[in-house]
Amino acid sequence: MSHLIIQDLHKSFGDLRALQGVDMVVEKGEFFALLGPSAAGKTTTLRTICGIEKADQGRILFDGDDITGAQVRGRDMAMVFQTFALYPHLSIFDNLAYPLRQAGMSKQEVGQRVGEVAEMLRLSHTLERKPGTASGGEQQRVAIGRALVRRPSLLLLDEPLTNLDAKLRFDTRAEFKRLHRELGMTIVYATPDELEALSMGQRIALLSDGRVVQTGTPDELYTQPQDTYVAGMVSSMQINAFIWQHGGSIWDEANQPKAQAIGVVNSDASVKGFQHHLDLLKLSPPVTTRMLPPIIVIIPIFLMFRLTGLSGSYIGVILLYAAFNLPFSIWMIKSFFDELSADVEDAARLDGSSERGVFFRICLPQLKAGLAATAVFALILTWNEFLFALLLTGSDTRTVPVAMARTIGGELGVDWGLLAAIITLFLIPVFAVTYLLQNHLLRGVTFGTIKK
Repeated sequence: MSHLIIQDLHKSFGDLRALQGVDMVVEKGEFFALLGPSAAGKTTTLRTICGIEKADQGRILFDGDDITGAQVRGRDMAMVFQTFALYPHLSIFDNLAYPLRQAGMSKQEVGQRVGEVAEMLRLSHTLERKPGTASGGEQQRVAIGRALVRRPSLLLLDEPLTNLDAKLRFDTRAEFKRLHRELGMTIVYATPDELEALSMGQRIALLSDGRVVQTGTPDELYTQPQDTYVAGMVSSMQINAFIWQHGGSIWDEANQPKAQAIGVVNSDASVKGFQHHLDLLKLSPPVTTRMLPPIIVIIPIFLMFRLTGLSGSYIGVILLYAAFNLPFSIWMIKSFFDELSADVEDAARLDGSSERGVFFRICLPQLKAGLAATAVFALILTWNEFLFALLLTGSDTRTVPVAMARTIGGELGVDWGLLAAIITLFLIPVFAVTYLLQNHLLRGVTFGTIKK
């Protein structure tokens, strides 16, 4: 029985059709390579296999079970991301131990497993360090170790050598082959580099525009490409290919060139990939930010404070400050959350974390400095704008916002102040909470990059 079977897999992001009927079969213990230029669909294929992305259509069979709609944590897979996706606030030991702790293993078993993987990957001397102090090669081995430590049935590698220099890429290719030989693990390896695919893959699936163009062994793709695109992708040089007929293979059943040559074309697969990037730019809508004119919010707030009689009190001053500065503080905190790597959040989910666990164990600890900075900034503003004037002058009218509140309230009256109070106290908070829940807590993962 085949280990992994993908049938007619489709995935779209808005108008962009990332996968258009991908079919693929991976045998148990096989080193299977996905080869293609940028935007061919390699990463989306891997992310859909492991459940990070949900397929729009098609089936994914793993050891005979249909896992198309299964949760990420229940798929017995691990993935090494192109960005490595290490947890920066944890030591290398804790990075390696994280999936084991999520699985509920004992402290002794965790230490034993981490020690074995660290020794195999030559990381024993780095375990107490943070990932940020490690070299690129060490970080890459930590990412591999975190994937291997829980002994998954399937290992997905998403261009793991892209961020390494040439010498390190050469050494790491040999390391991957050694690990595959020693562990006998099923590996699906995505790469845009034909040398990596030809030298490492036992079989290769060549992708273009979200479709599998040809699947075969390195020799089959190199000696029997079915079209000029395949020939150009598996060759490191520019080639001039004779096109013998439109469509289909350029060889007959006896592997002899078909007659009636009709022309010569220059084949360069990278041109196709570049054109696809241009298409993506055309499809991407401009990002716009819309904000309500401040006066729409300010006037109801001022009127509410006048109506309730809080405009001349200490409580009113504090609440007025909060009304003005809380939106800015929320925006500031959100900007810190948006800086978190989406790959790190996805890696935590693959390592067995729940959505709540990702937020409290991975996201929040990385934001301590940002949250503290926001609190200090808010305290300084409060002191300068309100508390300083109140404590030293004894008059709240010396502060600009309070004076504005009294002026506007006096000019416009309070006929619709009750309506302004309802809008301020009910509709605005409800809108803010709903927005945060929909776009951060309930979609994708926590406050990180918004998943669409």
